[in-house]
Amino acid sequence: MKLTIDEFKNKKKKLLNLKKEIDHESNINLKNNYLVMYSGLEDDLFSYDLSDIPYEELKDISFENKIREEILFNDEKIEMNKYSKKDIIKNKDLFLINEDIPEDVKKDYFARSLSVEDFIKYQDVFKNIAIDNFLLNEVEIPLTVKENYKPGEYQKVILKYQDFFSELSRRRDLIIFNY
Repeated sequence: MKLTIDEFKNKKKKLLNLKKEIDHESNINLKNNYLVMYSGLEDDLFSYDLSDIPYEELKDISFENKIREEILFNDEKIEMNKYSKKDIIKNKDLFLINEDIPEDVKKDYFARSLSVEDFIKYQDVFKNIAIDNFLLNEVEIPLTVKENYKPGEYQKVILKYQDFFSELSRRRDLIIFNY
């Protein structure tokens, strides 16, 4: 079941408020109780399909296992067998669960070698994922963009000028454009 943005914000607010309580609690017994409550609220939140929730809303949730951050912000190939079923369910959007896209596009995504052309073609699938670390490195996204702009900014430019970027990608001219 999907959450609306308002439902998500309400659950997120509860999580963040409880996190503040945990950070300021000195009594170890109370702190442990809060951690149990936090884990339950987090499990509840991640039991929903969050694929319609914008990345900007998700980014300031402190993930206990850091799986989402690990997937979004490193550049290692994503191997599903490395993650638990619970982690995969919590991050359905990142693992492309229930997404109807070709297997070769999924394979490129998991290998972090997604083309701009495929990103544009399947933008609805990738709309809430900061795709900076999923595009062909150095060819599809210049390092100067990665180093100077927050994640997700380049894809906004790509989508605003998608005909231009799609043509460059098709002609394999993005490497020239980017340098």
